[in-house]
Amino acid sequence: FYIIGDGNWHIAYIPLDIPSLASQAVPYSIVETIRLWPATFRPADDFRKESPAPNAGNSFTIDWIRMIRNPILKRVTGCYGEMYSDEITFANKIALVSQSTEKINGFLNNYHTIWERRNTTLSFARSYNCRREGGEVITLEGLNFGASSDISAPAVVEIDGVECTNVVHDRNTPQELLTCVTPKMPTSSNPQSRFSTIKIRNGRLPGLIYGAPFFKYAVAPPIPSDLFISNIAARSIDLNWKIGGSFWQHMTVTGFKIRWRKQQSRASWEFSMIIGNTTTTSIRYLEPNTSYFIGISALCEDQGK
Repeated sequence: FYIIGDGNWHIAYIPLDIPSLASQAVPYSIVETIRLWPATFRPADDFRKESPAPNAGNSFTIDWIRMIRNPILKRVTGCYGEMYSDEITFANKIALVSQSTEKINGFLNNYHTIWERRNTTLSFARSYNCRREGGEVITLEGLNFGASSDISAPAVVEIDGVECTNVVHDRNTPQELLTCVTPKMPTSSNPQSRFSTIKIRNGRLPGLIYGAPFFKYAVAPPIPSDLFISNIAARSIDLNWKIGGSFWQHMTVTGFKIRWRKQQSRASWEFSMIIGNTTTTSIRYLEPNTSYFIGISALCEDQGK
């Protein structure tokens, strides 16, 4: 960085070379020693020029240095899915969510997702199954969020480059805890394959920034599988199927849409119905001696309802 001997304060953002985040201790370690020595270098804008030589030989003096660390993000919670780990890479993780199965009339399976919140024993947390339309209040926990006691310069929080709104620092621990409202999912997000990067930036010193893949918008529900037709009658049939996908994808399903039409019909879909989170239903009032196309898709409605 340039040494400007004009007697004024100057801010230099100096990134530390962190080779890997595989070790959770690296980004959270404490800098104990810094060595500075004079040097000349060529600015990037003109390689023929060199930095001005020091005023007094090849040395300079520093009265004192004030160091401010960048924000560090450890936990993001608040969505309907939360995942916890003692490692920043989430190599070993737990999610406080389970599936409950009940019987309707002692026969039909009805599935419910049971969410549990706020595991405080593990260091890291990230949120998933967050609303794509935004408007969800999330909580960020970590260090060096950059707010003074009067909270006059709140941090800036971004999800895949789009800012959150209503950033509010905790009054008692403003450097370590804040809340914000999530934005609508940007087109750059791809929740089917990855977690979104959530960044927190110092409100007073915008060069101090930290990002981590600790946020994920809701994904499309899995495609149902193994559709089976039984009890074929003159005017009705029974349908059975499986939810499809993995156990974690099952958590996103809130119901199903059934559609059917006559085989000779030119209409896209003549009839439809929406049912709850069960994998068995009946279609009635069909016409005898008629062939039908039947389609089924899973639904993932507003997670807050």
